[in-house]
Amino acid sequence: MNRFHAVCAALGLAALSALAVGCNDNIAFASQSEEEVSAFFNQKDEAALRARLNEGFSPNETVNGIALPVFCAGAGWPEGITVLKSAGYDLNTPCALPGSPVLSPLHAICSGIALGQMNVEKGVQCLRVLIDNGVNKEAIATVDDGSGTSVSVTPLQMTLLVYGSGMADADATLAVVKALLDAGANPNRQINLPNGQRGTLLEFVNTLRYHPFLDSDEVLPIRDALLAAGAKE
Repeated sequence: MNRFHAVCAALGLAALSALAVGCNDNIAFASQSEEEVSAFFNQKDEAALRARLNEGFSPNETVNGIALPVFCAGAGWPEGITVLKSAGYDLNTPCALPGSPVLSPLHAICSGIALGQMNVEKGVQCLRVLIDNGVNKEAIATVDDGSGTSVSVTPLQMTLLVYGSGMADADATLAVVKALLDAGANPNRQINLPNGQRGTLLEFVNTLRYHPFLDSDEVLPIRDALLAAGAKE
């Protein structure tokens, strides 16, 4: 079980990434497997994507519950998201994998980047393209916080929650946090603290300095990013 699958299991999520294999480019996305659609997007062929979208598709089309922008992010292809938008695809289409919570594409991409399953630079570009095109950066998803408690989280909260699992990459997490804060994500929402109480995001990050599986020095830049964005205790 890799880190992404493990933390998805801990949060009650299903995996949102797939290995690339060969695929038939001439049939609907929804009729193909995740692996086949991943392979198509990994080609990063704008002409092929435009041609396929011109053949007709649903503006909310998903593949096994995965929204198409997530495939773009998995391929490290922000330009693909722009193509989807220009063709009329709804970039707020939720990801609803069987047996998993409903996530916005932004939630899914932020988590994938933090867990090292997507190229950090290209993944962050993808989330910026989504936000620049009007996706809801404060969208709410209800997930398990790892302790069996259901919590409602924004993409920023979920990124910090994934990092708090001890399975995410600190540099990748920081890149996501900065991108979300730069885009105006609220740094002062509350979140469940390890003691079961509700607290601010800054309080939550401060507790991570004492996490047995995290490097306290790597937590500090995340805390500083929140402070720079106006986070309060």
